[in-house]
Amino acid sequence: MLVDVVLPNLGFGMEEGQLLAWLKAPGDAVRKGEPLVEIEGDKTTVELEALADGVLEEQLVAAGMTVPVGSVLARIRGEGAESPAAEQTKAPVATPPAATTAKANTTVEAAPTRSAPGRLRVPPALRRLAREHGIDLEELAASAPGGRITRDLLEDRIAAREPAQETGDGREAVALSTMRQIIARRLTQGMQEMPQFFVRAELDFSAALRALPQGVGVNALLLWLTVQALREVPAFNATFEDGTLWRHKGIDLAQAVALPDGLLTPVLRDAGSDTLEGLAKRSRDLVARARAGRLRPEEMQGGSFTLSNLGVVDQVDEFTAIINPPQIGILAVGALRDRPVVIDGGLHVRSTARLTLSADHRFVDGMLAAEFLAALDRHLQACGA
Repeated sequence: MLVDVVLPNLGFGMEEGQLLAWLKAPGDAVRKGEPLVEIEGDKTTVELEALADGVLEEQLVAAGMTVPVGSVLARIRGEGAESPAAEQTKAPVATPPAATTAKANTTVEAAPTRSAPGRLRVPPALRRLAREHGIDLEELAASAPGGRITRDLLEDRIAAREPAQETGDGREAVALSTMRQIIARRLTQGMQEMPQFFVRAELDFSAALRALPQGVGVNALLLWLTVQALREVPAFNATFEDGTLWRHKGIDLAQAVALPDGLLTPVLRDAGSDTLEGLAKRSRDLVARARAGRLRPEEMQGGSFTLSNLGVVDQVDEFTAIINPPQIGILAVGALRDRPVVIDGGLHVRSTARLTLSADHRFVDGMLAAEFLAALDRHLQACGA
């Protein structure tokens, strides 16, 4: 049996992707879940994994080509399958769509691919940055200490090769990365199409912070509280797609992760099934892989709600986040700070944070937004009880 390796939709309205490098060569044995190929979408780079055990039968798209979502990139001959000749006798393979729909201006060199052992290992995020600025990574590695390419080394090379384009009036032109262009397009769409409104609250975290288990931080607590609020007010656990409002049964919680050249919102699938400690562990892993450019395709799309936490920056008291379509809500959290609070007529100092819920007024109203923040606060205070 031949198993197709297909270019998936990596989210953010992706229509096509570029094949950066093959990690396996034809004839190589592959195991299910093993990385096969590096693909760049609109906002990130991912490694596509094998869906079956077997042998990489053929590559249908060469490194450097840009092809539409749904194109067949390669085929895997499953374990125990008949020989390739027998397979072809039974069912001749048609020319894949990828071969005819690649960009006309893409130049493809008929160079042999290399499997992982002989390949320069560079994090996908750095590989993308180098490509955007025309940096030859092989050349850079030859001059790097120990052949190791770091972000500082790459940025120094970019700065040396690309002096600021000054206009003579104190300005300089700045090229937008692909990620920044996609962010601009998506969030502009959100602001233009959605009548967004914003509800703010200041919540007391003092008791909950003292009760946090070892190894669990504030971000994990916020994720868990958001899940509980979505359970009580499920109207926010929804997306609006192609004219239909979809209420989600499971909670697929996206969290904003800052990168040097933009922002990703990787998704914690079925976050409602996790304990506080479980969410903390999964979140740390997801953030680390997002920053290393090693997210799986399914982790980059399909979120039903987003949490954006800027509390790591002490100077940010509060902020407003823009909803990322097709979601209808996003929660923005500022820094925890010791602030004066009046309790029972007395002045006290408490660790508080200011939260802003952005909501799409087409589908939710102010009272629902207030109920969401109230539910979040109830669970917050229960944590410290």
